[in-house]
Amino acid sequence: MQIEEIDVVCGDGYVLKGRLFYVNHPEGQNIIIINPALAVPQSYYARFATYAANHGYAIITYDYRGIGESYDAEIDGSSILLEHWGRFDFNAILQKSLTELDPKQIYVIGHSAGGQLIGLAEHSSAIDGIILVTSPSGYWRYYKSPFRYFLAFFWHIMLPALNRGKSYFPAHKIGLGSGDVPSGVIRQWAEWCRSKDYLFAEEHGLELSRYSSLSIPICAYTFTDDSFAPPSAVDALLSQYPAAKIEHRILQPSDLRMKSVGHFGFFRDHMQNVLWDQVFEWFAVTED
Repeated sequence: MQIEEIDVVCGDGYVLKGRLFYVNHPEGQNIIIINPALAVPQSYYARFATYAANHGYAIITYDYRGIGESYDAEIDGSSILLEHWGRFDFNAILQKSLTELDPKQIYVIGHSAGGQLIGLAEHSSAIDGIILVTSPSGYWRYYKSPFRYFLAFFWHIMLPALNRGKSYFPAHKIGLGSGDVPSGVIRQWAEWCRSKDYLFAEEHGLELSRYSSLSIPICAYTFTDDSFAPPSAVDALLSQYPAAKIEHRILQPSDLRMKSVGHFGFFRDHMQNVLWDQVFEWFAVTED
C-alpha cells in the first residue's frame, strides 16, 4: 500500500496538506474523501483509510485550513470561518480528485461537522454517495434534557466569552477535539448553533441550493450513547437533503456487542469487521 503526501491549493490560494492512500495506481479508482470533525486532525482517520485502501479504494484525508498540518502561523485564526472549510477546502479536494485522479465514483464520509459542510462545495454535484457519521444540526433544542440547557448556555454565553479576542480557540482544553481551532470557525459555529435552522438559516446568507439538489444515496450513522448527535439532531440535518435517497441507521452499542461507541468510536480499530465492512457493502450497492 502507498501513502502519498499531497498539497491542495484552494480557490483563494490557501494550501492544504493531505494524504492519498492507495494500492497500485489511484487513477481511475473509486475514491473516498474523508471530511474530518471540527477539531480532529486527519491522522485520526489513517487506520480507516489504510483499511479502505486495502479493499480497493483510493482514500483522501486532509486537514482543514488552520488545523493540524494545514496550520499556517502567518494567518490570523479569526479570519478563518467554518464555511471556508466547505466552500473552499472541501471543494478543492473534490476538484483535485476530479481533475487529477479521474475517479469512477466519488464517495464522501463526513464525520460530525465534516458532514454538515458538504453542500457548500461548488463541485458537490460530482459526489456519488455520502456516509454521514454522527453528523447533526447543532441547534440546542434538538438535544435531550438536561444536556440541551447546557448547550444553550454554551452557544449563547460560554463559547463567545472564551473565544473573544483570540486567534485560536483551545478546543482540546474543553474536550472538543485534540487541538486548537481558528477562533473565526468557533465564532461562526456558535452563530449557526443559536439558529433553529443551523447553517441553513436565511440570516447567515450562505449559498445552499446544492443541498436540495443532491439526488444521491446518503447513509447516516447515529449511536444512542452519543449525546453530541442524537437522532433528532441528525434528522434535522438530513431534512436539508430532500432529493437524496436517505437511510438513517440508529444503532445501540449493544447491537454491535459493545459497551459504548459515542461520537468518535466509528473510526476506532475494533470497528473494522463491525461497521467498516458495512460501509464498503453500502458503496457497492450504490454502484449497481
